[in-house]
Amino acid sequence: MRGFIVIGGPVAKRAWILDHWFNFVHQAMARTEYGYRFVFVCDPKDTETLDIIHRRTSRDGKNRTATVVEVEDPPDAGTRNWGLRERKERMVELRNLALAVVRRHQPVAYLSLDSDILIHPEAVASMLDASGGYGGPAAVGGRCYMTPLPQGASAMNPRSGVACPSYLIQGRAGQFRRRDPESPGVFPVDVIMAIKMMGPDAYNVDYQYHQHGEDIGWSLACGDLGLRLLWDGRVTSKHVMMPEHLHVLDPRVGY
Repeated sequence: MRGFIVIGGPVAKRAWILDHWFNFVHQAMARTEYGYRFVFVCDPKDTETLDIIHRRTSRDGKNRTATVVEVEDPPDAGTRNWGLRERKERMVELRNLALAVVRRHQPVAYLSLDSDILIHPEAVASMLDASGGYGGPAAVGGRCYMTPLPQGASAMNPRSGVACPSYLIQGRAGQFRRRDPESPGVFPVDVIMAIKMMGPDAYNVDYQYHQHGEDIGWSLACGDLGLRLLWDGRVTSKHVMMPEHLHVLDPRVGY
């Protein structure tokens, strides 16, 4: 055993996928030499989600492998209207609550993993390899695709269409651009998104508000400190946006 990794983040109304999320995390961690535990930030009124967390992380009725920070959310917490400044500011607050727990544990790394992503079985090992065991970059992002297939794609030609990026490159005048989502290998980026393997230098950086989301605010804060971010495009995880997409086979991902 080489130490442990903390995994998780904010979670809201995800009872429809959370058991699957745990299954995929366990598969991925089994391919590493690290122990692991969880952190979640959740509304105490979301009893379905909390019941799954406690069932999957407890022994003898005691929560042994997870820290759960209970914070009441406003009524619209489940909305995907990310155009609202209040929603983005709220996500900054929630993600920083998770970071506060991570810092108390002082793990080898923190895998910030959105609760609607089914992580590829090889993704954690691949990101750890890219990190050099945290002798290298401050953090490594992972590739993920949203299910269902993007507009213009098909099972015969799954790579066509527009996919939501899992990394961004900063161009002129503060504009962001992304390369082809099929970019191979591992390379430096300015922004990493919904999958982040953070070493200690990175998980000690607070999330910050940005008009395009807290992931960008956090990534730019890392850049301001001279911290290096990489993106690992060698394996692809599945980002499931809605319950009806849970069992849709995404040929770009393989499951």
